[in-house]
Amino acid sequence: MLARLGDEVLRLAPGQVERPLADVTRWKTVAQATDSVLAAELGFGVSEYIEVGLRYADLAIGALASSWPDGDVPTEGPATLSDQELAAAQVLLSMPVDAMVAPSETLRAALNWATAQQGEPIYDPRSPQSTFGRYLAVSHQQSDGGAARFWLPLGFLPESLGQGVVDLARHAASAEANVSLRFAQLTAERARRALWRFSDKILGPPDTSSGPAVSPPRDVVQWVVMFGPARALLVQLFTRPHLTDAPFREDPAVLRISERARAHPDEEVRVPLPGGSLALPAGTEVVPLSASHLPDMWLRPSERALPPCPLRICSGPRPPPTGTRISIPFAVSSPRRTDHT
Repeated sequence: MLARLGDEVLRLAPGQVERPLADVTRWKTVAQATDSVLAAELGFGVSEYIEVGLRYADLAIGALASSWPDGDVPTEGPATLSDQELAAAQVLLSMPVDAMVAPSETLRAALNWATAQQGEPIYDPRSPQSTFGRYLAVSHQQSDGGAARFWLPLGFLPESLGQGVVDLARHAASAEANVSLRFAQLTAERARRALWRFSDKILGPPDTSSGPAVSPPRDVVQWVVMFGPARALLVQLFTRPHLTDAPFREDPAVLRISERARAHPDEEVRVPLPGGSLALPAGTEVVPLSASHLPDMWLRPSERALPPCPLRICSGPRPPPTGTRISIPFAVSSPRRTDHT
């Protein structure tokens, strides 16, 4: 499995995560929103942190892969390592790993932040996110007084990287209030680009000078996607640099709106948006879609909160079609233009 890092393509160790490529893409979005704040605070950002982890994974895979057995590994009986695997591990240990994965000052700062000190209690088998927290390696004191860095096994790195991104995003959001706004704007723009694959008519508030108009604290709809003259997909985004509480204390707006539209087909459909509202004609078929985008997980709605789930986007029940025509004067976004009609 490969991922792009700048102009390079690196090999990924997926570990226990379901969608490692999606994780890398999401981390890059977090980096866009937080790096400028983190660089001033810590001397490095999310970009440098994930680069260190991904570079080590690529280096280790390159050193070890040729010794790995073909086919499935037996799950029963004692675990054994071949002589070839032990020899490959010795080659990896003899490499100047630090210099290879962290050649710059900012990368070294990230590596030091990702390294636990000897004796530091970092192991938590009950953690739902990462057994070793944000750490990728452990510093061990040598008998000659020096220190050596021992990296965690490859299988633990994806979870540690995910936790580290969450910790860094939380730090940035606490240091600068605009981080939450920027993260919401980046997520809204990313969602709009994805929705263009399905429709060329997306309704929403006019963009601001810094990006899409968003209201992260409010329970509102971000985009209204038209599919034909009488069918609307309502897209609600929940975005935060870190999760501190349940996203919704009740059903999200898209579900309440769709339920009301089905219960009262003779009434116009009022849709709250960032900075305003939109009225859809009575009888419009409304399809709710709620997606939550956090630094290291996507969530879906339940009755009162959003527990973790492996889905990127989760939709609610679809109402029956009605066939009523629709004409809406509002901001129209398309992959070719943005008109305010």
